[in-house]
Amino acid sequence: MSRSLLLFLLFFPLLNGEALAENYFISQVESAQPSEQAVEKTRKQLKEYRDLELKKIRHPPPFHFREEATENGKKAFCTNCHLDPPHRKSERKRSFLNQHVRFIACETCHLKEPQQGAFEYRWLAYQLPGEGEWIAADLSVHSRVKNVQKSSVPRPGARIAPAFKGASVVVFKDDDFAHETDKKWQQASVNEKAQMKLKLHAPINKKGKKCQRCHDDEKSMLDFELLGISETVRRAITENLIAIFFERYSKENERLRLSNLLN
Repeated sequence: MSRSLLLFLLFFPLLNGEALAENYFISQVESAQPSEQAVEKTRKQLKEYRDLELKKIRHPPPFHFREEATENGKKAFCTNCHLDPPHRKSERKRSFLNQHVRFIACETCHLKEPQQGAFEYRWLAYQLPGEGEWIAADLSVHSRVKNVQKSSVPRPGARIAPAFKGASVVVFKDDDFAHETDKKWQQASVNEKAQMKLKLHAPINKKGKKCQRCHDDEKSMLDFELLGISETVRRAITENLIAIFFERYSKENERLRLSNLLN
């Protein structure tokens, strides 16, 4: 049996949307039990919150006619509350982190590892064809056309996302869980919102994973062969100089200089 056929048979249920297990993120949210102390702290934050009115910046009208931008493809559930692109706090590395957003799912970096078992990381389609479905690397556009594998991304709109026990852990803005959560939030009291916020963030690691969890051959959590990543691209990822810099120089006041990259 060829490797391509074997991968297709393994992924066939996933590619057809047949989840083999319940969504890990949702199960962690539903089972979370925030402490009274955490609820009280969050309740105070919500009471003190005020919507900020951003001043509209006046620009001269454009010379050429331009259509309004439209959103295409799937959006992460996180973007119901968090900005897109999400990384804005650190001036030092936010641009580098935001470059990952088009290729890496939010959950890949920010979802806590399971206490039992482990995530597998695969390509997930965020755009047509097959929005919300897994992409088997050997069945991608690059596998059918010679000399196209210049990038690790199998096709536009693909992102590396975690799976747990065969099922995706990603929740999208148009999923039932997202709609139900939004509806409950609109009708909830301050105390109920505090509970909801804590439960939704219980599976989340705010700081995210360190660069070396992907950009290091020995420590990488990614299966490069499963992702269909070539040897050349694998070396470019694991020997990435910017990732090495952030590992060596972790303080916020340390700046990236050309001399650092040449050392």
